[in-house]
Amino acid sequence: MSALLARLTNHAKWPDGTFGGGIPVITADDIAAACNRLTKHVQYYARVKFCFDGSSVRALYRANREATLHAARIERWEALQLGNHVVERIADLALREALVGNLCSHCGGAGVHNNQKSCKVCHGSGKSKPVPIEAKARVAGVSVDEWKRHCERRYTQTVNDLLGFDSLIAEEIARGVYGS
Repeated sequence: MSALLARLTNHAKWPDGTFGGGIPVITADDIAAACNRLTKHVQYYARVKFCFDGSSVRALYRANREATLHAARIERWEALQLGNHVVERIADLALREALVGNLCSHCGGAGVHNNQKSCKVCHGSGKSKPVPIEAKARVAGVSVDEWKRHCERRYTQTVNDLLGFDSLIAEEIARGVYGS
């Protein structure tokens, strides 16, 4: 996503070796304004992920839970047999992964922390270890077997759906910057 946004600024280097783009810097206001035509769910996602708008976090979690429950009912997810609360927890886990990704929580993905040679947690990679299935199941309030049978596939689907918002947001920003 950041690479897509970088192409919209006048600091971007294009594949042909030239520099240029739309505006000097894309601000949080530019992102929020460009996303006005998108659903509230996507707008909240853009505000939290790219504008660092803490006031939209609760609204984003609520919208994500509602959208995930709606999808679960329409697509008749097996996880609904375990209760709405399990689907809501799948939604929360997927949203956290989409927002934070696989960045080290100690150094924020920088690979260094407090001027150390390398982060003690990720050993300089900037990456976090994948969340174990056991931990996801525990947060969802189900057994590992239930997670694997009823939740894992839908969790992955929900993460991918959320990550697809990044492209929608980039397209809307491009429209806003270039007016197309």
